[in-house]
Amino acid sequence: MKKEQIDKLMQEWVEREERSAPDLHPTSEMYQQVKSKKRTGLVSLTRNYLAIGTVAAALLLLVVLYFLYLQPSVFERSPIGGELAFLGQRSGFITEPGVMLHPVRKKGKGSRRDTNQILTRPFGSIDKYFSRVQFQFQRADSPYVEGIDLMQPMVISPQLTDTDNYRLYLDPLSDCYLYIYQSSPAGIIVQLFPNATLSTLRNPLAAGGQLLIPEEPDWLFLSQEPGAHMLYILVSTRRQEALEKSYRRCLQSGDSPFPEPLSSDLYKQINMMIEVAAEGTSGTVFSFIHSPTLDQ
Repeated sequence: MKKEQIDKLMQEWVEREERSAPDLHPTSEMYQQVKSKKRTGLVSLTRNYLAIGTVAAALLLLVVLYFLYLQPSVFERSPIGGELAFLGQRSGFITEPGVMLHPVRKKGKGSRRDTNQILTRPFGSIDKYFSRVQFQFQRADSPYVEGIDLMQPMVISPQLTDTDNYRLYLDPLSDCYLYIYQSSPAGIIVQLFPNATLSTLRNPLAAGGQLLIPEEPDWLFLSQEPGAHMLYILVSTRRQEALEKSYRRCLQSGDSPFPEPLSSDLYKQINMMIEVAAEGTSGTVFSFIHSPTLDQ
């Protein structure tokens, strides 16, 4: 077959195929579908970015809340009771296991270091509620945790500096309502228990287990006001509504230190529990010294 004939046949075949082929020009409906898909893709992409952003923001919020409220022990936090509070909490030192208890020293003639010491004064029958109530403290230059038995009347008032840490350790024997307050030399008062910053436990306190204030691995430390600090540990079989109401009014004032009439009423309620020591009410009062340097 000649080349001219082949070319003619090929040309006829091409023309026949072109005539039979579908119209490939996009219609208006096709354009609308493409635009719709583009919009859907854009919305999906936007939603994906929003979801990722929301998750990231939630994680950031959790991190912030963790450091603000759960407060990991690697950070030093102060103050606890407001702008003018005198104590904070921080992680403790690494020490040997166990507690080195100070021997009981009854009231009487003491060394020069005992000159201004105040008697530890248990009242009522605190041993019915607790098997152990200790004031524990640690120093940066000591490998041991030292302890004082607050269930025994004695003359011993440890001196703590800004670098020392302390905490309370209690072993409840029976269900009870527990209230613990600490006051500074200037009369500023902070409730240590119940206090959500220091312990997850609440009143009424159940028998068994152990109570650390603050909870591990934290300890308390003093940041201001050298002088005698007082601890009031009050326990009762009944809820002390007047005491709770008095402290709540102090907090609601929003002032630190608390206004004089409110703080006076709070001290009045505390002293009533100590002085009356009615049936079902017990506790102990303890004093310790905050000093810029440790006396030798």
